[in-house]
Amino acid sequence: MPKRKGYVRLCDIPPDLTDLLNRGETETATLTEQTAMDFAMLLGTLDGWSGNAAGLAQEAAHQDFSGHGLVKRMELAGRMVGRHGAFDDSGALQQLILIPPIRCGGLPVLRLLGIRSWVSPINSGR
Repeated sequence: MPKRKGYVRLCDIPPDLTDLLNRGETETATLTEQTAMDFAMLLGTLDGWSGNAAGLAQEAAHQDFSGHGLVKRMELAGRMVGRHGAFDDSGALQQLILIPPIRCGGLPVLRLLGIRSWVSPINSGR
């Protein structure tokens, strides 16, 4: 499937695209599109995830993402997925990497998600 051109202004992003992003059904093409996402809604869509999806959805629903910028929201989301099993088994992290909205232009943006703070202990054998 050909890559679509991404939106650079929040006001130009159509509501139907935002809905697809929030449900985890399409990939972001720009960081602006990630800014438009509702992180609580996205984190509540991980029903088939091998981590604690229900716990993650509950915590995300109580987190005020809107009061923060994009990088802080991504960090909060990354810490939440870590607390709810992102690194408890080898499949959980791989499942997260494949969620379309947390990819930008085909590349995973997990480093921005705050997962960097969880990956270092894993790589060191802790």
